[in-house]
Amino acid sequence: MSTNAAAQDAFELGIDRFFTEAKQQTVKNFKLFVLDLAWAIIEGTPVDTGRLARAWSVEFNQPGGYIPQKRSVRGEASKQAAFNAIKRKMGELRDLKEMPHCAYLYNNLPYAHAIEYGHSRVKAPKGMVRVAIAEIKGKFGI
Repeated sequence: MSTNAAAQDAFELGIDRFFTEAKQQTVKNFKLFVLDLAWAIIEGTPVDTGRLARAWSVEFNQPGGYIPQKRSVRGEASKQAAFNAIKRKMGELRDLKEMPHCAYLYNNLPYAHAIEYGHSRVKAPKGMVRVAIAEIKGKFGI
């Protein structure tokens, strides 16, 4: 093999490696972004019984129908339980072929909308999602 051919092969391998790493980084960044946003929303969710915090979930490409049972995890532990469930779901994404068009972070409890728009004047006066989005936009420079 000539020096030129060896250099060409090394160059092509380098390009292949670059694109493989770029694809892996794209998946990693997507997961990081969704997880950071999810945690910011969950952390900002007021807790009475914990059901509202536990009701946060994620689905890919379309919203889901998850609603937690009334007596699942209670109190502040509900935040960690919700986040752990979202982390497990995000862990399903392993490469770019599995990347969804979007991730829906959602809460199907009927009173989530009221809490978001001021019903909880003491614990979440500015909502949960709007505050989290502003925080994440600053963090990611969006």
